Amino acid sequence: MCTLFFRAVEGSRNFAYRLDGRVPRKITPAPILVLAGCSPDGQWVAALPDHGGERRNIKMIYPARGDSLPFVLCQSCTLVWSRDGKFLYLTLSASGGNVKASTHAIKLRPGTAFPTVPLGGITAENVTSLPVAKVYQRGHHFYAGVELSTYAGYQETTQRNIYRIPLE
Repeated sequence: MCTLFFRAVEGSRNFAYRLDGRVPRKITPAPILVLAGCSPDGQWVAALPDHGGERRNIKMIYPARGDSLPFVLCQSCTLVWSRDGKFLYLTLSASGGNVKASTHAIKLRPGTAFPTVPLGGITAENVTSLPVAKVYQRGHHFYAGVELSTYAGYQETTQRNIYRIPLE
């Protein structure tokens, strides 16, 4: 059976749902802004909670079946799993925001979707305590390949020329 995860509006707020039969089931007890992905085994869903207008970029992990408690995965990050479920790729921005983001390939134990997450979540400062297999100096717009040595992404550059044009 296939499971579909989606975001839907209830009242004026968004919630994450799963559909693995005929009846959608709510996954997130609190409203979310973005549904960020699901684990390869379909047991966990990542989402950005709605903090009522307050800007906080915290990725929460919710159990897809409601059989355990949600937890904070990371702050100011994006995540994606490898196709085989052996690695979790986390792109972390430093807390100051001035340092370029980097992507960390974190090796996962067989049968798990996450490493042991420190209290308060994974940050650029504590990611080195995890089993990091490789660090990519490419931040956002990172797309994992089949192996650790392959990835895709794009880089944006902007060039501006300012010319004085006399208006008469």
